[in-house]
Amino acid sequence: MKKINFKSLTENLLAVFFRFHVVLIFVIGLAIMAYLEINDKKFEQGFNIWAYFILSTFISLAATLFLQFATNRIARVLTFILPLGAVGAYCFLFFNHKVEWEMMQFAAILTATILSIYFVLFFRKKTDTSFWIFSEKITRELIFTLIYTSILQGGLSLAIYAIEMLFEIKIDDKIFGNLAVTCFLIIAPIYFLMNIPVKAELYNEKPVFNKFLKILGLYVFLPILGVYLVILYFYLFKIIISWELPNGWVTTLVSILALGGYFAKFILFPISDNKVVRFLNQNFSILLFPLIILMSIGLGRRILDYGISINRLYVLIFNIWLYGASIYLFITKSKYLRWLVISFAAVLFISSVGPWSVYAVTKQIVKKDISILLTENKLYINDKLVDNKNNKLGINDSIAEKISDKINYYYNTFGKENWQKSFNDKRKKTGIFEITESLGINNFNLTKKTKYLNATLYENKVFDIQGYTQMFKNIEYRNDDNLLFKNKEFKIELIKNNLEINNLLNKKQTVFPLQNIIANLYLNENDETANNKILVQKTDSIMLIINNISADCKSIKDFKINSINITLLVK
Repeated sequence: MKKINFKSLTENLLAVFFRFHVVLIFVIGLAIMAYLEINDKKFEQGFNIWAYFILSTFISLAATLFLQFATNRIARVLTFILPLGAVGAYCFLFFNHKVEWEMMQFAAILTATILSIYFVLFFRKKTDTSFWIFSEKITRELIFTLIYTSILQGGLSLAIYAIEMLFEIKIDDKIFGNLAVTCFLIIAPIYFLMNIPVKAELYNEKPVFNKFLKILGLYVFLPILGVYLVILYFYLFKIIISWELPNGWVTTLVSILALGGYFAKFILFPISDNKVVRFLNQNFSILLFPLIILMSIGLGRRILDYGISINRLYVLIFNIWLYGASIYLFITKSKYLRWLVISFAAVLFISSVGPWSVYAVTKQIVKKDISILLTENKLYINDKLVDNKNNKLGINDSIAEKISDKINYYYNTFGKENWQKSFNDKRKKTGIFEITESLGINNFNLTKKTKYLNATLYENKVFDIQGYTQMFKNIEYRNDDNLLFKNKEFKIELIKNNLEINNLLNKKQTVFPLQNIIANLYLNENDETANNKILVQKTDSIMLIINNISADCKSIKDFKINSINITLLVK
């Protein structure tokens, strides 16, 4: 890291300007817009303009680094004009920041662009050492820049606040916003750019592996990865023995393990001769491979259960990338790590743009699913939506729920305009409520007479617990899991709106019907005294205390328990 020498500060600033003048144009542009946003009430710009400046900042930085060895002036100009022109066309012609999927697409493109900064200089063979040095340097400088700037901004903000308090001078709150813009959008970028390695330093330095990275890689990351690996392999053996499908959440754990392993490989790259690191490089891909298969099965289960979504399709592509990355690392013995970053950024970018993108494919699949469901249930005839207000067609709840979920996802993800165009909906007022109401699927859970019931035990209730020897607290029912509690002595279940408490030792069963409790709460919803009385039930040997209960009620007798929290006292 370069030290700031105030005598040569002008020289350093000029060097940054001449080297990164295009980058600074967009950085200063962002700062000016931020100043105007804070100080001018009339200044209001759509996010597409902000998006253009943000993307262009990182693209111009990547282009500047890429052109450090270029001498052809035409090539240099085209390297800036083409990508910046493409970004301009994307932001001003195609990008609608009010639509969820387009914001996700922007985030994906931005991520791929930032990653490109790391590898644009290192497409040549046998440059992994230089790639590691450069990546470590700019990451370290970025972290230091954020720390220094945060301290500067925090210290100056405190000084301004102290002046306001001590001298009773009224200071406009806008000054704090302006100070933050100055620190983070002017000082921080310039300082960071000052410390990016120059052309002469890129390929001639030797890696300096400091103690911090060694401790982080060997004694922090690797033990954590080991714990994850053991947990996932035990889970793998469990589902093989029980012959059941894996939990969908396993995809998250495998993804964390894979990315953590690759990050550890990167951190420990300079000490590849270390025995532990050599074992990691040779065997991690082999150990990971069965877990990637487990991830595929878990992901497949979620897609079958819940259908395609943008997130699941991205995870599927990531899963496929993991297969390729693991095979590549096994064959090369983890020698060429830069291709992990290059391939990841390339796959992320390619899968986010064009008619083959995750968004386009998801949109077509969900649109087709909705069309089939609407047509099968006579809600879409001759390319027109049918008015089924109050569910005159009598669509059953499960089908209505399925249609509603898919329409909600399509509308919220791809926007109103896509919905109107895809399903020929020419009504002026077509919010999601109006759509589901007109199709008769907005009340699929319950009819209009539905009453949501929620009752909580009054806090000052005093209980006589004399004679009771055991207490079980905070036993909960959630997510349709009928088993609330089980140990060697007791098993508590919610079966058909009855709380069944089974003593496994003496084979005795106690049943608390919730029908009477719900009926009383339904009729006396706002009566705390009545609620307190009904929420405590007793038998000869058990006291049931209902701390909280919620239910959806069509009538006194027709209800669905959503959640319940109980305490049991047993003699």
